[in-house]
Order: sequence, then C-alpha cells, then structure tokens
Amino acid sequence: MDKLGLPIVLLAALWGAVNTTLSFFQIINARRDMMFELIDKCGYCPEQTLGPVEIYLTNLLPLTVGNIIFLSLISYVILSIPRHMCIENDDEAKRLKTACNIIAILPIFRCSRFFCRRPIRPGNAYSCFNMKNICLLKLLLLLTILTLSGCAVLDKNVPNWTQYRNPDKTQELQLAFQSAGTGDPVILIHGFGASGYSWRHIMEPLAQNNRVIAIDLKGFGDSPKPRDNAYSVYEQARLIRNFILENDLKNLHIVGHSYGGGVALAASIYLAESNPGLQKSLVLIDSIAYPQELPGFVKILATPVLGPLLTYALPNTLQVKNLLQKVYFNDDLIPQDAIEHYAANLGKPHAKYALLTTVRQILPEDLQTFSDNYASLTIPSLIIWSREDEIVPLAVGKRLHENLPNSKLVIMSGVGHAVQEEKPSLLLPHLRHFLEAASNRNQFMNDDRATNP
Repeated sequence: MDKLGLPIVLLAALWGAVNTTLSFFQIINARRDMMFELIDKCGYCPEQTLGPVEIYLTNLLPLTVGNIIFLSLISYVILSIPRHMCIENDDEAKRLKTACNIIAILPIFRCSRFFCRRPIRPGNAYSCFNMKNICLLKLLLLLTILTLSGCAVLDKNVPNWTQYRNPDKTQELQLAFQSAGTGDPVILIHGFGASGYSWRHIMEPLAQNNRVIAIDLKGFGDSPKPRDNAYSVYEQARLIRNFILENDLKNLHIVGHSYGGGVALAASIYLAESNPGLQKSLVLIDSIAYPQELPGFVKILATPVLGPLLTYALPNTLQVKNLLQKVYFNDDLIPQDAIEHYAANLGKPHAKYALLTTVRQILPEDLQTFSDNYASLTIPSLIIWSREDEIVPLAVGKRLHENLPNSKLVIMSGVGHAVQEEKPSLLLPHLRHFLEAASNRNQFMNDDRATNP
C-alpha cells in the first residue's frame, strides 16, 4: 500500500460510518411507517394510500433537513483534512484532496433517498428487525475495516540521534518559559500534550532553594508551533540543550515527565558529550525511554485521517478531559481549571498540527539503539514511577533503574501517570531531598538503590 493508501481506506471507512448512521434513521422511518399503517387500518379505507408529497411535508421534511445539516457537517470535516495534514509532496496532496472531495459529496447524494419514498400501504412497512440486522452488519464491516486498516503510523523519517550530537543554531526558535527563585537552576520539562503549567504545584516550593525554570516545549503552551516536520524527542532535546547554553546555565538539574522525560534523557546525553560538567543531576518521572506498546489514545491520534478527524472535530474540553482521565488515578481529583487551561492551549493556532506531528514522532525509529547510551550517564539520577501507571508501565522504570548506573528508584502507589499534578505532596519530599543530596555525590551514592513507600 502506498503512502496515501491507508488514509483513503480510512476515508472509505468513514463513509461506512455515515451509512450506518443513516440506517438508524431508516429504523426511525420504519417505526413511523408502522404507525401510519395502524392509522390506515383504524380510520381509513384499506385501499387508501399516503402519497409521497403528504408523507414528505408531514414527516420527512424535518428529517431530511436534519440529515442534510448533519451530513454537510461531516462533508465539511472531510474537506478540511488535506489542509491540516500538511503533505509536502504536491502530487500526493492533490490525490488526497481529490479523494476527500469525492467522499465528501457522497453523503449528500445519500439524502436523495428521502425524496423518493414509495407510498405507504398496509403491510408495506419496513421490518425493524431486518433493519437492525442490516445496521449490525454495516457496523461489523466498519469495525473490521478500522481494525485491519486503522493502525497507528509513526513517522520513520525522523533524523537519527547522532545528527543532533553537536550544538547548532540552525532554524532556532525561542522557547517560552516561566522562572522563579534563585540558586542552582532546575529545568522542568513537561509531558505530551501539556505545558509548563503542569508544574504549577512544584515551582514555588522548589524556588525556595533553586532557580526553577518551567519550559514549554516546541509546539506546546506558549512556545512557537511552526508547521514543519521536526517534533521528535531529539529535536526537542536539541532545543533544550541550546537553551541551556544560551542562558549560560551551570550546575543545573533537569526534571522530565513522560514525553518530557525522554527529552530530558536525550538532552542529558547530549550535554554529557558536548559540555560535560554543566549538569548535576537528572530526575525522570514516568518517562518514555524504550520502544513500547503505545497507549490507546496515542494509537488513535497517530492513525492517518482518523487522528486528525477526531482532533479537529471534537471539542477541545472533551479531548482534554478524556486524556486527563487516563493520566489521573482518581478522576475526582481532575481540576476544572486544568481542563480549561489545556483546552485553551489546544485551541491556539497550529497547536493541533504540532500535537499530531509530535505523536507521529513520539518514539523514534532508533530509540532502542539510542538507549544504549544510558549506561554512560553517570550523573545522579532519581527515577519516580507510579505503580498504577497505564501509559508508561512500571517495567520501563525498573529497566531504566538497571541501566542508569547512578540511579535511585522510587515507586509510588495510589497515583496515576502525573504525580506532580495529581498528588504533588507525594513528590515534593523526594524531589527536595534528591536535589540537596545531588550536590554531594557521596551522600547520594550511600542512599538505598530503591525506595518503595
């Protein structure tokens, strides 16, 4: 299958979904027809029929208008897909646009069936049972297509990690950040779909002894969101490293969460090679680090056509709330202001393009090879993991603990993927103690190799 084959198949699957929806409307019509059949038997001559005009004016007109509005919205969403996929090859972009145009028109022709209904006679009503069977068959076909074709497609053209080893300022952009306090700098790197806002409960306590810098990664928060193809962990790590060098940060500690943990790992390795001695320690919280099974929501976002369709069609608040329910262990602790803040970020220009591009590059093709570098990272490292993490499993944290030679593992219970947001009071004591101990290497190495509160 060529590069655009899968998107076209998924567009056909979307058309199947439209047909399924219309089948449900036909069930409603069938029930209406049965009602008219009873009226005919009770109050009309058996030979009397309801003409198509009468049926249309009394019953089908509202239904037809509703279907036209509904299907027009579907067509509009389909037509907007090529604009948001940002395909650089003109021929491929033209092919996708043509396919979208054709499929976007089909639902409108489907509505014509409602203008050509046959007169209803006694005994001529549709069978609800048969219609339900047809609906189930169509739904089963749709699910089969999505199962076979609707798989996540990651970008395999991400530059190799070795291409980012040496500091450079090519196509540089200025990352947004918040800063508080004085002392040795602590850089906080957020996870996928978040921003520096995710550290709101951590910044002020840490700022009592350190200069705390919460960075918005490229494509997130208030940082630039260019429509390019450079959103990999390695590119983000390059930008973080250059930020450190430009601001002359020394004796620094880097803290990374989830996707930001992968960025922190890569940035630490780059700094160790190009500028050894700048970094004092590393903290990884439920971090990506190795090839792994993608979470369900990441698979959906990385699926061609389906991912963009859902991202641009669903309300931002609904998307954010659904994601936070997977991140939090206790959904009751999800604050409304966090939903509104992240939803507002998602609504910024090009934010959804950056989100979708990042998800396709979230696990680089050479990540397994890159992970061989972890053993050479000798700075003190604190690994914090949730036992109940459903996004990056605890096995990843244990493997990191084995491969990072100067690391300590802390396993927490009763918290989800983002302890700094859900229960910051659990995280702060470990974080404070580690940052103090990291200044004294001997004290850190005398600590237990693993802590399980």
